[in-house]
Amino acid sequence: MTGERECHRKGRQPKWKREGTARPTRSGPDPADVWTRETMRSVRPLPLPSHPGLRPASSEGEHPGTLTLAAPPRRLHLPTGRPSVWLLTVDQQNPAALRASPGLLSESERAEHGVLPDGTARDRFAATQAGLRLLLSACTGSPPDSLTVSHARCPRCAVPHGLSAGTAEPVFFSVARHGGLILYALARTPVGAGLSTWQDDAPAANETARSAARWQAYMRSAPPERCTARRVGEPPRSLSYAAVPDRHAAAVVRTELR
Repeated sequence: MTGERECHRKGRQPKWKREGTARPTRSGPDPADVWTRETMRSVRPLPLPSHPGLRPASSEGEHPGTLTLAAPPRRLHLPTGRPSVWLLTVDQQNPAALRASPGLLSESERAEHGVLPDGTARDRFAATQAGLRLLLSACTGSPPDSLTVSHARCPRCAVPHGLSAGTAEPVFFSVARHGGLILYALARTPVGAGLSTWQDDAPAANETARSAARWQAYMRSAPPERCTARRVGEPPRSLSYAAVPDRHAAAVVRTELR
């Protein structure tokens, strides 16, 4: 149709309109003759697209530790080259420890906790923040309520990524929650956690949930101020899946800064 574009550009009608004939059609082979079953079998499939620099961390995956508010870890050493992953279930917490959890929060977190309606939402918020502060306290040795913890969303992409605790040696963390199930990931480099679930019994439901969790973790693992960096210059990231209860999928992505 290049000739028609040239005619329109010069303000003239194309030849087939001037002569009152039918509009010409594109010439070429019939796709049904080209893409037969035999030719389709002979075509070499292209690899599926993937995130640049995202590689599996290990074949075993992550086995999260069980976090309880009544008996948190006293000292936590972050391993080199991999994240520390923990799982907290709100419904399984000691009621007394759950009631005392707001005392571990910062002043701003307690204010946010106070405006929530009584019941499940308030308990889940307090348990999520208290569990995070207990883990960070075990990493740093500082009291839970004295830590400066960043929860701000990125002004560029609105994703909470590159979050860290204000300590001498940075501890990066990410929190993913679905209902009363809370997933924590901590590392010495930016890390992201993703948690998803599925309800139906479709064959692809599990993989769809894993894909959603993987995408959450990938977005949250971006280093600070690097969420809009060119993909060519992105640092490599490692992906691992975490063992979680049935009908849930969890993924953890850690940025490997040089």
